[in-house]
Amino acid sequence: MRIHSVIGLLVFAMMTACMENKAVESAKQTFDIVILNGRVIDPESNLDAVRNVGVLDGKIALITERPIMGKDTVDATGHVVAPGFIDLHAHGQNLGDYRMQVMQGVTTMLELESGVLPIDAWYDAQAQKNLPVNYGASAAWTFARIATFSDTEPQATPAYFQDAQKETDWKMKIASPQQMDEILDYVRQGLDQGGLGIGINAGYAPGYGAKEYYALAELAADYGVATFTHVRYASNLEPQGSFEAIQELIANAAITGAHMHICHLNSSSLKDIASTLELVEAAKARGINITVGAYPWGAASTVVGAAMFSGEGWRERMGSTTHNFQLGV
Repeated sequence: MRIHSVIGLLVFAMMTACMENKAVESAKQTFDIVILNGRVIDPESNLDAVRNVGVLDGKIALITERPIMGKDTVDATGHVVAPGFIDLHAHGQNLGDYRMQVMQGVTTMLELESGVLPIDAWYDAQAQKNLPVNYGASAAWTFARIATFSDTEPQATPAYFQDAQKETDWKMKIASPQQMDEILDYVRQGLDQGGLGIGINAGYAPGYGAKEYYALAELAADYGVATFTHVRYASNLEPQGSFEAIQELIANAAITGAHMHICHLNSSSLKDIASTLELVEAAKARGINITVGAYPWGAASTVVGAAMFSGEGWRERMGSTTHNFQLGV
């Protein structure tokens, strides 16, 4: 046992020395870019310390405490050096918003909750703009519903969605079997054209049928992509409360095996957040493939005419008053 222990220590010492020698050799090379003296945060390894970073051929080649040299040098003293942030819920898909996001460390902006259709047209338009960030979008279920109920072709613009708020059929009516086939065909086309998932902005069309939502979950499972859902109800009261809406999502995830993401759980749950969190935590404990997003501020914005503000008693259901609202342009 003692001999084995000594051999083990020798092997460990040799491996450590080899690693140190490689680190020294790497530190001596010249990198394309070096970022010096920054507080390096790496979520994958839980590193949080002052380090120097060497970039070579567009990739991070070395993170070290040793001095390193590069063709270009960035002094990051007093700053944080971290991987770029990914925004899953970015509606501002325009150059001005992209620039604002880059200033805050965001390097990828994804329109996943709402999505767009047609996807290929949107990607083509984005590719012409020489954008400073990575981008992507989901296949938009709401766009598919608008197109189906209004007998129009979907347009990959915010105006297409905003102008449709004046109509009610796509928001509140159950789709016929033929209409549901058309809706699913539109979503399927979006996925085939490179949609990153299925955007289900259900809060804007809460009158859909349970079978339609289930079919979307099945479609996501078949394609191996996630759904990104703004759940259909935002209410502290039952029936048709936030608890029911989130329970519906969890049930579909459990039955189909689809990965289903709940967008802004906090604002959709309103004051019933304690109950909906219990649902989410219980589902995750049982291995149901759901994830959750939340934003940390108390304000929200939406389009005038949104379905969540229609019908009698919506203020009571949301626990809201006129003092909670501000109109903007």
